[in-house]
Amino acid sequence: MKFTEEEKISMLKAMDSLIKIDNEIHEKEAEFMEAILAEFGWETGFMEKLESFKIEDAQKAVQSLSDEKLEYFRTLLNELALSDKFISDKEAEFIQRVNDFITENSK
Repeated sequence: MKFTEEEKISMLKAMDSLIKIDNEIHEKEAEFMEAILAEFGWETGFMEKLESFKIEDAQKAVQSLSDEKLEYFRTLLNELALSDKFISDKEAEFIQRVNDFITENSK
């Protein structure tokens, strides 16, 4: 599946927020993110792009994802949350908010 750079940044922005939500970045979460970065073909400049990308732009990009890409995005969030074998309440709430946003705003 091919993603635009904006789509990749949008998904990574959400994933970055997810791993930081409980104020702990577990080793398995970091490894999962590294695997996704490699899958997306990103090795350098990732943090700069992520930091400068506004949440509103991420939301717009997510709104335009196809059903197949949305399903992949949801899967990534769930797998990331489960990568350390525990989903905190904050992580579960974040995933639910993202799913609600997708449901309310997708095509």
